[in-house]
Amino acid sequence: MTEVFEVMENRYGIYWDESYSIKTEYNHSGFLHVQIKPVNTQSVDMNSVKQMIEKDIILEDDAVESTVNELMEEFSSLKISVMIAEDTMSAYLRVVPGSLKEKLSEEDLYELLKNKNVVYGIKKDKITKLCSFVITETFEKILIAEGKQPTKSCDAKIDYQFPADGFIIEKKKENENVVFSNRKKIFQCKKDEVLVKKTPGVQGLDGMTVTGVRIAAKNYKDINLKQLIGNSKTVTISEDGLCIVALVEGQPYLAEFGKIHIRKVFIVNHDLDYSVGNIEFDGTVIIHGDVEVPFQIHARGDIFIDGVVRDTFISGESNINIYGGVSGSGRGRIECQKNLTVSFLNNVTVIVDGNTISKDYILNSVVYAGENIVIHGRGTVSGGSLLARKKIAVKKAGSIGGVHTLLSVGINYQKRKEDVKRNLKITELLEKAGKLSSAIVRLYEQLKICESKEQQLELTKLLAKVKLTKKKYMTIIKNIREAPYSKEAEDGYLKDKKTIPTITVSDRAYMGLSLQVYSETVKLRTEIGPTEFRYSFEEKKIMARPIGKWNI
Repeated sequence: MTEVFEVMENRYGIYWDESYSIKTEYNHSGFLHVQIKPVNTQSVDMNSVKQMIEKDIILEDDAVESTVNELMEEFSSLKISVMIAEDTMSAYLRVVPGSLKEKLSEEDLYELLKNKNVVYGIKKDKITKLCSFVITETFEKILIAEGKQPTKSCDAKIDYQFPADGFIIEKKKENENVVFSNRKKIFQCKKDEVLVKKTPGVQGLDGMTVTGVRIAAKNYKDINLKQLIGNSKTVTISEDGLCIVALVEGQPYLAEFGKIHIRKVFIVNHDLDYSVGNIEFDGTVIIHGDVEVPFQIHARGDIFIDGVVRDTFISGESNINIYGGVSGSGRGRIECQKNLTVSFLNNVTVIVDGNTISKDYILNSVVYAGENIVIHGRGTVSGGSLLARKKIAVKKAGSIGGVHTLLSVGINYQKRKEDVKRNLKITELLEKAGKLSSAIVRLYEQLKICESKEQQLELTKLLAKVKLTKKKYMTIIKNIREAPYSKEAEDGYLKDKKTIPTITVSDRAYMGLSLQVYSETVKLRTEIGPTEFRYSFEEKKIMARPIGKWNI
């Protein structure tokens, strides 16, 4: 039997008798036959068990009472415990059934949670459900309370309504050949147009642990639109504080540090051609190329042209800079209300309210300046006329061949300017009237040989319209000729007596050169060296003063 007990303890532990029963008997050969069976509760005869207790063994009362207490403690009631997660964002119940058929008490559960400091996010529906039936099995981990994470704050954001560099790249259409010079277009805004829209930030809601500790939501990041204002004269913040709007028309762009500016500029990144055509812009115009064909350019701001200009009418209400020079066939014209700077002028008409500065030469051109005319570089003027209100400074004037060249200072610039503009307008109208005169003669010839009334009526109607149009042109010409000068033109001579109109030739003046100061004119009969010319009110004539060494 010793061997039997050792086997049972090795296989099933020292408490094997709680789960198994052993039946032994000796067979006819004298061997011990052992039969091991699981404990069978169905075959128990409780009456025989009671008799066995009462007759076979004498039990002491104290031992019985002590064992009863132990058993009652083990099986008398349910066992409930509360477990709180390490991050205190959840709490769980563990329920172990007792020997009695019992239900959980809601009151006891709430009291237990309170004692464990579980006060937030309690799942009342689960408590109600747990307390609705008899607990007969163990529940290891029931989520009974759950905290709330703070909701995420939404940072403020901005949406730009214009491209950052101020240009639009047009998308290539299907089956279209790419023309790179046309793909990049300038983006322009209107006054009061919205350039930036701000979406306000949204603050997240605070969270809470199951133990009632508040978890603060992270503050959202705001955007101060004032920090985006580059130039307060061109952009501003809307009344509701949610937009940046344009105060002027022009090209918005992002500068350094994300500052928003508007440059009143129109940029052509190639030669001016038919892809752009005539330009009329309220701000600055920049052309990175040549102007080869007779387009018109007008700008209220500065004009910058990198290349050469030919036979183009350019009108600017500010400064004009033409780095490649201007060349024409007599039809090119420049009108500038401030200062003009060019590389050269050749066969063009120029009207400048301020200074005219040529970096090399002026040939066969008529230049009017409200201030001064200066030629640097070779400093040559040959052919045409330079007329300035104050001073003219050149190196060489005229030519060996004696081409007609006039240098005139002390002019009534405003009156000359109005005369030139009148004459140009009259010339334009006379050209149109001349074409109409030719048309009238042609129509009379056709009327003489027309063969039907219908043709005669059609030609007559056309002739009437042509004659009336010509008559209106001639009336406009008459009105222009008879229009009075402006007040400024009537009193347009120099009032500043400290400024003496002067012509300076710092190298040589050729024979045949005409010099005019106020209304006095002289014509050189010989070539002379460096000389300054000015009018002497005492002598009532133009006086010449040598200003350097003559190499003649």
